[in-house]
Parts: sequence; C-alpha cells; structure tokens
Amino acid sequence: MIGVIIFTYFMEKNKKFIVFKFFYTLSFIILSIAVVIFFLVNLEIIISLTVSFWLIFLSFFVVNVIDFVKRIQEKKLKVEILKYLTPFLSFLISFLLTSDFFISIITLEFRLISSIILLLSTSILFYFSLTLPSFIEFDWYDIIDEIFIMNKQGACLFHKSFKEDGDLMDEHLVTGAIIAVKLMLEELTSTGDKGLYTIKKEGKIVNIYSSTLLTGIFYTKEELNSINYYIQKVVTKLESIYKNVLIDWDGRIEIFSPIESIVDEILSK
Repeated sequence: MIGVIIFTYFMEKNKKFIVFKFFYTLSFIILSIAVVIFFLVNLEIIISLTVSFWLIFLSFFVVNVIDFVKRIQEKKLKVEILKYLTPFLSFLISFLLTSDFFISIITLEFRLISSIILLLSTSILFYFSLTLPSFIEFDWYDIIDEIFIMNKQGACLFHKSFKEDGDLMDEHLVTGAIIAVKLMLEELTSTGDKGLYTIKKEGKIVNIYSSTLLTGIFYTKEELNSINYYIQKVVTKLESIYKNVLIDWDGRIEIFSPIESIVDEILSK
C-alpha cells in the first residue's frame, strides 16, 4: 500500500484526475489508515477495505493506460503497451485467488500455484516498466522553446517561439550560430549533409536535423527522443511539399507562410 501511494503521488504530480489533483493518492492514504485502524479492531472489515483499495487502483490503472495510449503517436509503441495487459490481469486474478475467501473454496495447493503466478506477474510487470521510456517523453510539446527552419544557404524560412515570457532570441543571430554549428559538425563528423545532432549549452538543448534541402532546429529545455522523432518528421514533410520551390527559390519569403499551419498540424497533441 505504501508503494502504491508513492507511485500514484508521482503519477498525479503534474496531472489532474477525476475530481481534483491527488484524488487517487488521497484515497489510498485514507484507505491505508483505515486498514491500520481496523487491523487492531475488526479483521473482517479489512477484507472489504483491501478489495476497495485494489478496485480503486484498477480504476487508476485504466485511466492512466487510456491517457498513455492517447499520447502515443506510433502504432508500434501502442502494441508494445498492450503486452502489459496479460501480466496485469494475471496479477489481479492471482491476487484475488490468494485471498481467504477463495481459499475457503479451493484447495491450499491451488493457493500455492496462484502465489507463484502472482510473483511471476509482478516480476514481468517490473521488467516491462524498466523498458518503458520516461514519462516526460509524452510531455515533449511543453519543453519546446523555439523552432527554426532554414534552407541550405542559411536563410531562415520559418521561426516560431513557444515562450510566454517574451524572452525571444534574435533570428539572425541564432541562424548564423546554427550555420556555424552545422558546418563544424559536418567537418568533425564525416556523415555528409544529412544527419541528426544534439548540442547542450548553458542549460539549453539544440536539436538539429539536416536533410537534403532543409535544416530544422528545435531549442528545448530537455533532451528527449520524442523531439528527434518530430524534428525529422517536420523537416521531411516540409521538404516533400516545397522540394521544387527550394531548388529554384527566388528569395520570396512569403511563399513559405503556410509552413506554420503545417508545423502546427504535425506537432498537434
């Protein structure tokens, strides 16, 4: 129960579920205190409290899984999440079968088998949880500060700031700096014109993806794999749309005005 309380606290720390923030955490704390009190007074009531505890936890689990799947863009990762259902259901069923109520109906040997299944399910769930990406990966949108899209000549075709404090960077300075960084990376690595680079400097993360005709730059607060996925997706999409325009571009910047709506559509939550 203590483990569940700690787990739900960190899960609800930056979210709101059902009625108010920390709804599940508070519910589990109240039930845990009730279990301790009635353990000293009436053991029979503990059975009902324990069942209530795990039913609420099941509700908490379902709410999180639904939210988790909605945030996932890749179908492959959604399939990976489904593998949790089998060990979790095994865990739930085996836990119920080891209760005193079922023991009075089935044999003691069956309880031993259920206990083994319970242990295996817990171990599998723990192993699967280690393979999951950090939950901050699913809040990638909130850590983006600036986006720049440039052509191979270094002209800034699109810029968008996600900051709310008005502390905006100068486009020309940033464009010049990114060109210098890109040239340095191309000189140090022998990967050619295309590639993905991440630079950490003064608490900021500069994510660069350079393709054949365009280079995308995402300034972020954290280094996330999700950002790498989206920066490549943005650059690839824009390059496919503006390929002919970029090859024979005459310098008219207004032709790239639809880029903002395209980027917003790709980055939409």
